[in-house]
Amino acid sequence: MDSHSEMYTYARELCQRGVTVIPLLIGTEHLVWYHVRIRSEMQAFPEFRSESLNNRVLGAFGALGNPASFHSPTVRELRRLVHGRAHELVRNLTRYEGTPINMEQLFDRLSWRQPQARFVESWHRDESESALAGDRIFGGWINLSRQMQQFVCFPGSHVDAKDDPGRGFAKIPKGEHACLDSQARTIDVNPGEWIVFDQTIAHKVSDGARFYFEPAMRLYVGFRLTKSDRALHAEEMDRVFADQACPRLPSGQRPPLYSAMHASVHLKKTIRWCADNVKDIGPAFETKQKNANKKRKRAGSEGGREMYKIARRFMPSLRDLGLPLYEEYNQAERSMYAPTRIRVLSE
Repeated sequence: MDSHSEMYTYARELCQRGVTVIPLLIGTEHLVWYHVRIRSEMQAFPEFRSESLNNRVLGAFGALGNPASFHSPTVRELRRLVHGRAHELVRNLTRYEGTPINMEQLFDRLSWRQPQARFVESWHRDESESALAGDRIFGGWINLSRQMQQFVCFPGSHVDAKDDPGRGFAKIPKGEHACLDSQARTIDVNPGEWIVFDQTIAHKVSDGARFYFEPAMRLYVGFRLTKSDRALHAEEMDRVFADQACPRLPSGQRPPLYSAMHASVHLKKTIRWCADNVKDIGPAFETKQKNANKKRKRAGSEGGREMYKIARRFMPSLRDLGLPLYEEYNQAERSMYAPTRIRVLSE
């Protein structure tokens, strides 16, 4: 089967099942080359105090929320690579469906999940708050590890939700879980492969940590098909490029350095983690107040409220932090993140 016919097969599978897996980094040497380069860049991220890769984000999910993780050279190179493949895939989607469309690549996170991490999400759909009626948004990731990764979903369930955009992260009621469990399929994503799925497909995250013998690296990638000529988060894109800021995710959320739960339930641990790992430069930290113990108000507290210093949950841009910027985005690279017309392949 030639590459043209192969991509048509992936496009048809994506339309029918809502998910497909595409070879991207062919050969072990190709994969290792990217893996080693990204590890090296992660160790050099300028927002952190040390080169340890165990302190880049707080929480089991492992998705990074610092600006350098979006703008470092190898991450950008991988996005350019996947953009070309996504263009081929969408051209074949138009061939299958017979309708021209605009395609826009979406920023998403780099992930470094520890082997001992335990992360579980129940059945849900990853839907964008900013999507327009008729938009189709696809998520997925590139497996940059030496071990297989997995995606648990109900193939075909994207059909029910594709005409109802804009709900954001949508949990599926518990009453439907048993039915979904009976229809669930586990999709294997081998090293160097790119999984693509319709964001409205019903899926869950199982605790697969027992399969990991080393940290699991992946780069989340997504793209949007739309009739609009305006980017999904157009109002922020100039600043994202110019200041190398953290972009909004496809869901519309901002990428956090730590979860809201860490900032409340595990506040002491989070304060200590920030002080130990994040450089206190520019506006990286903020001073906040918390309720002091009513029986023992600490000396120096203001009106019974204790003051504490913590890294901002949503990090400022590299420019705002006073850190060196990576290479400037040229027009060709910027254009990947704006809707571009994809004509029907037979035209």
